[in-house]
Amino acid sequence: MTELPTAWVQTTLGQLGGWSSGGTPSRKNPSYFGGNIPWVKTGDLNDTVLTATPEFITEAGLHNSAAKLFPPGTLLVAMYGATIGKTAVLGIPAATNQACAALLPGEITSDLIPYVWKFLIGNINELKQAGQGGAQLNISQEILKALPIPLAPLPEQRRIVAKLDSLRSRSSRARQELDHIPKLIERYKQAILAKAFSGQLIGLIPEDTAHPHEACWNLPKSWRWVRFDEAAEIASNLVPTSEVQQLPHIAPDNIGAGTGKLLAFFTVAEDGVKSPKHRFYPGQVLYSKIRPYLRKAVLIDFEGVCSADMYPLNAKPNVVPRYLYYWAFSQQLASFVVDHEGRTVLPKVNQVGLNQTPFPLAPEPDQQAIVKLLDRAFAWLDRITAEHAYTEHLLPKLDQAILAKAFRGELVPQDPNDEPASDLLKRIKAERNTQAGARRRGRNPQN
Repeated sequence: MTELPTAWVQTTLGQLGGWSSGGTPSRKNPSYFGGNIPWVKTGDLNDTVLTATPEFITEAGLHNSAAKLFPPGTLLVAMYGATIGKTAVLGIPAATNQACAALLPGEITSDLIPYVWKFLIGNINELKQAGQGGAQLNISQEILKALPIPLAPLPEQRRIVAKLDSLRSRSSRARQELDHIPKLIERYKQAILAKAFSGQLIGLIPEDTAHPHEACWNLPKSWRWVRFDEAAEIASNLVPTSEVQQLPHIAPDNIGAGTGKLLAFFTVAEDGVKSPKHRFYPGQVLYSKIRPYLRKAVLIDFEGVCSADMYPLNAKPNVVPRYLYYWAFSQQLASFVVDHEGRTVLPKVNQVGLNQTPFPLAPEPDQQAIVKLLDRAFAWLDRITAEHAYTEHLLPKLDQAILAKAFRGELVPQDPNDEPASDLLKRIKAERNTQAGARRRGRNPQN
């Protein structure tokens, strides 16, 4: 265990103030619910200041159950199930159920609560690991109160909390910015594809072009609009699964939406499929005909079978397979397919409908040039996507590392003029003794 700074002490949560918990009014009595007293359950705790609750109880529900009304500033900790260790500080007076432990604010304890709250957020895993029981784990107040906590002098606690809040604000802003990146990448991909299939990506200028569909656009000279079946062949080849048990099995769920990426998959035997499937071969494009708005397509480089909900596509001799591949998961093709979707619950495009959709046919040299630029651009965007995922993975670890540093006394400087934490503990003990005496004399019936 790391040695604490000189003025710090190691103590437990139970030594920092008075703990309590609530109760649940009987659900069999409707008059106990729907009143004006906010009632907190463990599912309402989300490491924030709680200013509203989805459920309320009545005065009768409060007084005829173990529920207690706690004041603003009370720190709540969940002790049950998947929510173990989740916290909140009351911003309003509220009652709680029995699975919420409550650290009550006092003249001194109120000053400690922000520090204790940060500590609990950083130690949620320790609380979860202490869970006991069967299907739904729980912790008792005894376990919670026995949790060790390194206590800093009160002025240093304030400095720690202020610093953590500042750093947390920065990481929150970073998260918000990160949340925008996937949408920006998707928009950029579609913008690149739009330029690709208008010729502008390789510096060509669109001219007046005959439009077989109202959604078509002008194409460069020497390009033309053709029907899909003039550019690709739907290679239906259903085979019984008994003949292909060890071959890979690809279904729409094995392809990323709008990414052109193949996800994890299994063999026919591993998936336990029984109905006939389409045989596919290297160089074909697999295109999902269900929910075509999801734009699921992939260029395949191995042999296998695919779901009957997919079409294996062969590029015609005048079409580069990767050019067909990029078109297959473009927003432009999806907008054409909408006119041919069948069903209402599960949209689907049939072979006749897909074959009738327009296709922007470019000369083969232009297709090759476009594919080369698209490959380069998508590889760059894929690297950004991977870096985004890695950064999202790191941020929570960074937050935990900062919290760990804070409670080792390494986040802010110590001040030798601060009152030692040992003296603070003595004052807390004196306050608790005074409160206990008041309760014995009946002056604090809530506790």
